[in-house]
Amino acid sequence: MSRITAPSLARKIADETGPPTIEELQGRARAAFDALVVHVEQRAAEEGLVAFMIVERELVDLVLAVGRAAVVLFLGLREQQVALGERVEGLTRTLRPAPPIARNLTTWFGTVRYWRQYMREVSASLGSYCAE
Repeated sequence: MSRITAPSLARKIADETGPPTIEELQGRARAAFDALVVHVEQRAAEEGLVAFMIVERELVDLVLAVGRAAVVLFLGLREQQVALGERVEGLTRTLRPAPPIARNLTTWFGTVRYWRQYMREVSASLGSYCAE
C-alpha cells in the first residue's frame, strides 16, 4: 500500500523540516495516481484469467492512497490561500502568524498529515501594567 501519511502519526518525525510545497504535494498526488494506473495495466496484461474480485480488492488500497494524496493537496492549497504573512491588529489584542505545525486529520480515505499555521497573541511588555 502506498503511504501518503507519516510512518507514525502519534509522534513527531525527526526528518520533518517544514511543510511541503504545493509542487511536492502535486507530485505526490500524481505519483499515487500513476501507481494506480500502472497496477491496473500490469494486472490487465497478465496471462491467464484474473479474478475481478481479487483485482478489485487490490485497488482499494491504491484508490484510498490517491484520495489521501488529494485531500492533503486540497488542504495545502487552502492553507496557502488563507495564510497570513503579517500581524493582525484588533481592538484589544494583536495576533502574529506562528510557524506552521504538523497536524493529523482522520478522513474517509484514512488519516493524513498536513501543516497548518496558527495565529498567536503578541504579549504586552512586562512594564505596562498598573500596580494599584
